[in-house]
Amino acid sequence: MLVAPHHGSVVEHDTAALLRAVDPQVIVVSSATARPRFAELVRATLGPDCRILVTREAGAVTVRITPSGDVLVESLRADAERATPRDD
Repeated sequence: MLVAPHHGSVVEHDTAALLRAVDPQVIVVSSATARPRFAELVRATLGPDCRILVTREAGAVTVRITPSGDVLVESLRADAERATPRDD
């Protein structure tokens, strides 16, 4: 789980390095604007299984960690993409 730094802005080389180091299953982007460049970088770096929730579309995002350690990510808007962990 990663909250995208600086509202999903892309910094040459640094952003991809951060994504590889963290290797998140879910990324939350707090932004009122679309971030297509960030989404493209995530897909190129981590593949299609990483879920991206942008608050512009998802609204409020809630992250809960269960006692067993599962991470549950839900968005306020029912029509937004729901984040689910990828199989490792």
